[in-house]
Amino acid sequence: MGLATTSIALLVLSLAAVGRCDLPQYSVYKSLFTALYECGEYLQVDNVTLDQYIYYGYPSIPEVKRLIHCAMVNVGAWNDNIGVRPNVFRYFFKPNELDTEYEERTQQCLAQICPNEYDQNYRAFETFSCYYRQYGRLVKEDVFNPLETLEFLQLLQFIKLVLNIPNEKVVQFAAGDYLNDPLFKQALYIGVVRIGALSRDKGFLPDVGYAQYGYPQLISPCVQKCIADVAAQYMNADKRELVYQVYVQCWYSFLDPFLRSQFQAALDGSLCDVQVKY
Repeated sequence: MGLATTSIALLVLSLAAVGRCDLPQYSVYKSLFTALYECGEYLQVDNVTLDQYIYYGYPSIPEVKRLIHCAMVNVGAWNDNIGVRPNVFRYFFKPNELDTEYEERTQQCLAQICPNEYDQNYRAFETFSCYYRQYGRLVKEDVFNPLETLEFLQLLQFIKLVLNIPNEKVVQFAAGDYLNDPLFKQALYIGVVRIGALSRDKGFLPDVGYAQYGYPQLISPCVQKCIADVAAQYMNADKRELVYQVYVQCWYSFLDPFLRSQFQAALDGSLCDVQVKY
């Protein structure tokens, strides 16, 4: 086998190997530690100082409060208007398996934070402290970071452009007339894959959907069983049909109003309307 032939064979094998792996798509995974060090660079806090803050358990001082607020915003776990996004922040902590009261203690702690405090650094830091001291240990692994409002609008516009969906069709979808439209099936598949809620290797990732959209039904045992049943039934179907059937049979009952509002937001281009359920 000549050098050129060998090179081509290796290239083909390499491309095949890449094809079998999950692509990053538009999803972002990042630990809170990574976010903290990024924020240290933004706020000009050197790594040695930041290491000391982490070692001493995040002391309650102004600089640490700024860093924590920045990090929580960085990973999509904090919004200054509504506060913490519990459906996101919970995944950055690992409760003790023997602890059955961590959620109750965390909620009691959060309830003691002054609701009229306008200092966002204070509010974010106190919230972080409740999770850090009551919910569980801070994990070092990368965690899914949900799309922000603007990014979600961009995702909708991306799908609209890729599939050449006319405004008339979006109006139809926003009115609730979309289930039997072939374009919807394509749009749904692109959206689920692009945010990382469907993995080529692992299948459906309910925690990603919950972190992004905030609907607890997405991680309920009932819905998980529904997905497993549908996946078994459509195991030989293409992925687009599988995602469509999961939506129709497992998600439609609670996601339909949300999805219609997103169609309307994509049509209007209104950031105010593109909101996930926190």
